[in-house]
Amino acid sequence: MRWFMDLFYPLMEGARYRRAGEAAEEQLGAWDADSLGKARQTLLVTFKRSGEAVPTPVNCGVSEDGRLFFRSEPHMAKIKRIANNPRVLVGPCNIRGKPRGPLAEGTARLLPADDNDFAYSVVRKNWGPTMWPSEMAMDGLGVPVVYVEVSGGASGVGELP
Repeated sequence: MRWFMDLFYPLMEGARYRRAGEAAEEQLGAWDADSLGKARQTLLVTFKRSGEAVPTPVNCGVSEDGRLFFRSEPHMAKIKRIANNPRVLVGPCNIRGKPRGPLAEGTARLLPADDNDFAYSVVRKNWGPTMWPSEMAMDGLGVPVVYVEVSGGASGVGELP
């Protein structure tokens, strides 16, 4: 299972938009669930303990009440950063992480397993044709995942760089 992802992630990293990190330095916009809901990917910016911003494009979905959801493997660094500091920035982007609008502040939380079915349904509704193969491969291989919910506004934990 993990061998597949260990091959897949370097490919995605190589294709990442090189200036994605600059988006974290731009002026923040307001939380816009409509804009986020129209995007298949979101540029998620998490923060290291040092305050350094780390941008990552993620496949996402937005619920009717404006909460953004995505999934990831539990051992990934972005999950560890969220556990340490729930303050994130999010904004619409393309599959390579090129921003398609301003970023907004949000608060991320790792969901308990009881909420995974709802989060999965929200994320799955937003998959496009380019995402189906990789996402279905993850499901078919039984790759362990955690779901993350992001809601508008900061938690007050941590400081923006």
